[in-house]
Amino acid sequence: MCGRLFVGFLLLFAVQLIAQVPSRVENTSLKMPASPGIPQYRTADRFPGLRFNKPVALVTAPGQPNSLYIVERSGRILVIPDVGNPQPTLFLDIQSRVFSDFQFGYAEGLASVAFHPNYQQNGLFYVVYTTRLETSQGSGNHNRLSRFSRVAGQAFQADPNSESPMITQKDEGDGHNFNDLFFGNDGFLYVAAGDEGDGGTGDDYQNSQRIDKDFFSAILRIDVDELPTSLAPRPHPAIHGGYRIPSDNPFVGKTDFNGLPIDPSKLRAEF
Repeated sequence: MCGRLFVGFLLLFAVQLIAQVPSRVENTSLKMPASPGIPQYRTADRFPGLRFNKPVALVTAPGQPNSLYIVERSGRILVIPDVGNPQPTLFLDIQSRVFSDFQFGYAEGLASVAFHPNYQQNGLFYVVYTTRLETSQGSGNHNRLSRFSRVAGQAFQADPNSESPMITQKDEGDGHNFNDLFFGNDGFLYVAAGDEGDGGTGDDYQNSQRIDKDFFSAILRIDVDELPTSLAPRPHPAIHGGYRIPSDNPFVGKTDFNGLPIDPSKLRAEF
């Protein structure tokens, strides 16, 4: 009797589960071809004969539509002033400051460049790279966001001595660094920061679960023009300055995250 009751219970439970499974709805909007067809494109060498050393970014600057900047991981930025006559020249060389370990395929190095929206007038641009330093945060790899300026009167030559660090963050891992940056249509600088992990299990240091720790696992949105309507950043040993925080950033004023209270004095409202 008990066995029959148990089997009956399982059958009833199975029926209930089946009843909860949503029925399939026919797709009426996505039209897929019966066969993929032949691709109507081909690849070509845009600049025959030109070779670069581990290029990781191709960027244009405001007011220079015919120019192209090539970021090399080792710490150089080259520029082709006129893509119609592709003759690259050296724009910036900070190889002595950049730490790049290619032997094991790690992601350190110079990662990207972003030009200020008013670059033609102020000559300012921003880079992210990894460096090895000893700071109050510790010794070893650091991720850095810096501002540079162009040589006065020179359209395609940067001043390597003009560097003004803005954030220099100690990195516990080798990978997932400060990797890219862009200016948005709102005029603010957006910086993509990895989770600091080594690429094993992912998020090795739980940075994605915190908004009151360090500058990792986030998109930073900062005001490099330091408008009076923006807010001062909270103190952190990684901060050098040179920016403020837009008042409409999503975590401004937050006192909790993921259901847990946070210390407002440690809030990274740059996120």
